[in-house]
Amino acid sequence: MSEGFWDKAWDKFYRNYKKTMIIPILLLIASSAVLVNNFLTTGEFIGLDLSLKGGVYFTVSTEKDFQVQELTDWISAELGTDEADVRKLTNALTQSPEGYSFRLGLTDITREQIIPLVSQKFGLELTDENFSFGIQGSELGESFFSDFLKIIIVSFILMGLVIFYFFKKWAPSVSIVFSTLADVILVLAVMSIIGAKLSLGALGAILTIIGYSSNSDVLLATHILKRKDGSGEVRVKRAFKTELTNEAAALVAFSIMYFLSNIPIIKQISLVLCIGVVADLINTWFMGRGLLMRLAEKEGLL
Repeated sequence: MSEGFWDKAWDKFYRNYKKTMIIPILLLIASSAVLVNNFLTTGEFIGLDLSLKGGVYFTVSTEKDFQVQELTDWISAELGTDEADVRKLTNALTQSPEGYSFRLGLTDITREQIIPLVSQKFGLELTDENFSFGIQGSELGESFFSDFLKIIIVSFILMGLVIFYFFKKWAPSVSIVFSTLADVILVLAVMSIIGAKLSLGALGAILTIIGYSSNSDVLLATHILKRKDGSGEVRVKRAFKTELTNEAAALVAFSIMYFLSNIPIIKQISLVLCIGVVADLINTWFMGRGLLMRLAEKEGLL
C-alpha cells in the first residue's frame, strides 16, 4: 500500500509539473514584496548586522555569570542606543562563562567613556588583559557589501555563460540562473521575516547557496536534456532521488551545526544554509524542473 501511494504521488508530481510551478512563483512574488516593503519603509531591503554597519565593540573577560538580556538592556539604557549585540563567551567543554562581547551601533563613544560603566557593572578593575576596545567604521562594512554585490552579479553572468557553453542553448541558462536567483530572494525574505540580519557570515553563506543551487539545477538539466538512457520520467526520477539524498544530507549537517554550535557566526551561517537548502529544493523541483521539462517536450526529449 505504501509503495502504491508513493508511486501515485510521484506520478501526479511528474505529470502536473506546470501546475506545481505556481508554488515557487507565488513564493517569489511574496518574497519580493517583503524585500520591497522593507526598502520602502527602512531604506534597506534587509537589515544589516553591526558587522556591516560598523560601530563600537569591546570584550570583557570574566567568570561572573550574567544574563545576556540583562546586559543588553543595561548597555542600551546607559548609552541610549537600540542597536546593542551582546554575546556570552563560554568554555567549549564546561560551558562556564569566560567573558562577554559587546557590539554597539555607535561610533562616537570613546574607550574612556566605556571603562567606568563596565568597571562598575562587572566589579572589575579593567586592564589590557581583561578588556579590549575598538571602533569599526561604516566604510569597511560598506566596502564588503559593495564587493559582495559585484561578486553576485559577476557570478550570475559567468554561471549563465558556462551553462550556455555546456548545453549550447540559452533556455537552460535562463532557467538555472532564474531558479538560483529565486533561491537568494527567498532566503533574504525569510531572514527578514524571522528577524535575522545580514552579516559577514551570512554573505558567505549566500555565496555558498548560489554554488549549491546552481549545482542541483545543472544536475537536473543534465538528466533531462543531455542523458539518453531511459525514458524522460526515469531520468527525472533518478535525478530527484540523487538530489533528495544530497538535500537531506546537507540539511542534517547544517542543522547539527546550528543546534550544537555555541559560536554565533557559525549559527548564523548554518541557519542561512538551512533556509537555502529548503529554498533550493522548492525552486529546483517545482520551478526549474517545470521550465526544463517544457523545453524538453518541445524538443521531443521526453
